[in-house]
Amino acid sequence: MKSLLLLSSLFLASTTYASGFTCTGQGFNVQMYNNTQPAKGIHNPAVLVVSHQQHGTLAVLRGDEIQKWNTPQSISYSGQTNAYQTGRFVFAHLFVSKQPLGGANSSQRAGNLTVRMDKKELSARVVCERYLKHN
Repeated sequence: MKSLLLLSSLFLASTTYASGFTCTGQGFNVQMYNNTQPAKGIHNPAVLVVSHQQHGTLAVLRGDEIQKWNTPQSISYSGQTNAYQTGRFVFAHLFVSKQPLGGANSSQRAGNLTVRMDKKELSARVVCERYLKHN
């Protein structure tokens, strides 16, 4: 019985859950999810979705389309794809500070989103929340 309990606890401890950030601000919503497969690296970006309340989904970037920069102070994600509605190129850059807002126990982080499309550049301050999926 002890062996069964030990094996089940080891199995549950090795389960990988989805993680990333969800960000909102100035009409924008951003979801950035990391890989859940250890072979691909669980902290490597899998999907970055940028949408706006008035304009809908602006960009969906996947896997190798997303570049990640990690410094002691911040994490940045960026990439270029085609817009869903127009087919034109859209560039998105999400900057997330590692410094928590409101103290060490807060899961909120300050962020900045830059979107370039149709010869325009939009910037927005966003608040990002750490995302960790639990069963």
